[in-house]
Amino acid sequence: MIAEAIEAMIVADVGITAQLATYDFGGLAVEPAVFTIDPIPHDSALPAIVITEQGGARWGTIDPRRGTQFAVGHVRVFDNKGRSRVLVRGIAQALWELLDLANLVVAGYNDVGTYADPPQDLPDSDGFPGSLVIVSVRLLEV
Repeated sequence: MIAEAIEAMIVADVGITAQLATYDFGGLAVEPAVFTIDPIPHDSALPAIVITEQGGARWGTIDPRRGTQFAVGHVRVFDNKGRSRVLVRGIAQALWELLDLANLVVAGYNDVGTYADPPQDLPDSDGFPGSLVIVSVRLLEV
């Protein structure tokens, strides 16, 4: 649910998607390589983004609506093996600027706080350069 809301924001940002590879998801046209499954499919070109949810918790409110906090966890971007980190760092910076203080659209909830941490390099033992943006989302039932 949260990963898909973040995916929709990313796909709508032409500045980010113009830097990504494309992937055939089986629709009428290829789309930017933004995935909500992990790992990225082996037949995908890079650079690509993968979004994973890492869990959440409930937070109390003074009315009967439930509040939920999701540590959406990880919005990761990877490029081809052996390439410089320059491109992924630039994409990660753009992701941080897009997602920090964003207003996500999630059915049945109001976004009451979306925060992204600044990007950080991801070590990869196979040599794929990567960056990570961690996103936390607070939602309140409608």
